[in-house]
Amino acid sequence: MRKLIISLAAAAAALALCPGRGSAGTVGNVADVKGTQEQQLFGVGVVVGLRGTGDKGRETAKRTALLLNNGFKFNVQKEDLATKNVALVFVTARIRPFAKQQSKLDVTVSSMSDASSLDGGELLPTPLHAADPEVVYVRAQGKVSVKAADGSVSSPTCGVVSGGGILEREIPGPALEKSYLNDKGKRVDYLELILRRGNFSQASSIADAANAYLRAPQDAPAARAVDAGLVRVEIPEKYRNLTVAFVDELLSLPVVADPPATVTINERTGVVVSTGTVRISRVTISVNGIVLEIKENGTLDAVQGQVRRLQYSSAEIIAIVKELHRAGALQAELITE
Repeated sequence: MRKLIISLAAAAAALALCPGRGSAGTVGNVADVKGTQEQQLFGVGVVVGLRGTGDKGRETAKRTALLLNNGFKFNVQKEDLATKNVALVFVTARIRPFAKQQSKLDVTVSSMSDASSLDGGELLPTPLHAADPEVVYVRAQGKVSVKAADGSVSSPTCGVVSGGGILEREIPGPALEKSYLNDKGKRVDYLELILRRGNFSQASSIADAANAYLRAPQDAPAARAVDAGLVRVEIPEKYRNLTVAFVDELLSLPVVADPPATVTINERTGVVVSTGTVRISRVTISVNGIVLEIKENGTLDAVQGQVRRLQYSSAEIIAIVKELHRAGALQAELITE
């Protein structure tokens, strides 16, 4: 049995090679204005014109009959319909607030039954909505393609209708319409920034950057870190009718951006990629006859560096990382591909 000990000296050496506390970025790199995030729209539709690759299930015949009877005023029974050229699909689209009516967007179409391929089919007009099924925001229609830009096909039962969604109703955007009355009865407009990854230090840095830019006094800051994921910023009086310009300037402010600590494992290629400073707690684990002992808090760089010098295989390195995560010693998000 092989025993590998990672000492404090090795961990310190790895830390010396790591960058300092994050790298320079902008507020817009790490946060979004609350209320401007993408909205997910969805609906259920029918794809026709398939070359014998459609559904065999009864639900597709039922749905098609309803569509023909209600939408096109036909009078057909589901028992009279063959569905080998038809597929029942789930249709989704993403859109941000402030998009204007008649804007076009791509929609994704995914088989809901047993169709073997959607390639070349035509999506019939399909209403897309958000939480309220009675409110239609987008109507989608068009030719379905399952091919990527390079001609490859990752899944024949999931495709895209490029530009097939037409925005019929604008998404509400209340992000820039928030206000409150202060203790003097004066209206104060504000906006809120949502951090993409909650971090108290990052939230504090954003608030400090905004206050410095606005030259706000320390006893009356214009920006406050509410918690690890939210920063509230008051809009100056001079920007009351120039809110968009203010948002642009705010998101362009420089701020120290701490890269998220993540570890991504590709088991097919044996590659392990880490971002940020991935720290390892003190731990002793045994993997495939290897005893790994980390005597002091260190980093993943230190562990990988020592393991590589001893010529361990990619499979052994991946097994070690997984066990570190399972033991709760890997202080990062683990992603397996």
